[in-house]
Amino acid sequence: MTCSSNRLFGAVLLGLLAAIHCMAADDRELDAVRKQLPADFIVERASCFVVAGDMGREQFDRFKTWTIGECSEALHRAYFNKKPNYTITIYLFNGDKSYRSWAKKLFNEEPSSPYGYYTPSERRMVMNIATGGGTLVHEMVHALMRPDFPGAPTWFDEGLGSLYEQCTTGEDGLLKGLINWRYEGLMEAVRKNRLVPLKDVVRMSDDQFRGRGSGLHYAEARYFCMYLQEKKLLRTFYKTFRDRYNEDKTGETFLVELLGKDLDAVEAVWIAWVKGLESR
Repeated sequence: MTCSSNRLFGAVLLGLLAAIHCMAADDRELDAVRKQLPADFIVERASCFVVAGDMGREQFDRFKTWTIGECSEALHRAYFNKKPNYTITIYLFNGDKSYRSWAKKLFNEEPSSPYGYYTPSERRMVMNIATGGGTLVHEMVHALMRPDFPGAPTWFDEGLGSLYEQCTTGEDGLLKGLINWRYEGLMEAVRKNRLVPLKDVVRMSDDQFRGRGSGLHYAEARYFCMYLQEKKLLRTFYKTFRDRYNEDKTGETFLVELLGKDLDAVEAVWIAWVKGLESR
């Protein structure tokens, strides 16, 4: 056997051993979650996720196949080059009582949201799935973006996540964000001339974004991402921002490049677009 053949054989062997190691780790994760929960919970793997739920098989399969499986694949096709090399666990609890009692029992947590939440350090999503799948997709965006664009600022991380709280699949197989409940609050701010300037939103720290006025910050970030989607620039912006992040950690430079004007000028056009959504 030649040296090059030896190297090829060694690379294949290492790859095979790594795959076996990954499968063993996946099985351990699956078994660990099964041991946490009663036998009437369904616990199965879906790509990089372990999914557990206390609903019937038909409902569980719908969330596993569509909301988790197809949406995660669509997000990767659109944005993410890197997939998690670890397991993310998703707990789907079928109602507020189940959601809160199991969050307390399993993790000693009192949920601050009635819909669900993601804990990055634990790689764990805990959902009240009876409220619908919108928050699940929102939190999946955070979980899947983390390995691909770990430096993403809060405005963009939350803007992209909240964009898909209400979405559909287009003819191209990609997700498309639709108008949702955040629009009403945004329009109220428009009517009362209380919008935060876009240039200030993209420059916000995490604490500023999530602090006082956070509801409006989320709405502005979401509908600005939706505007980029409508202009067919959102995917380009994501990839440019990710790849050139060290040049500008806010993303403002790349928005100006893509849109051909500064954010003050962009804001006037964006507000007119936002107002036009009322007629849709």
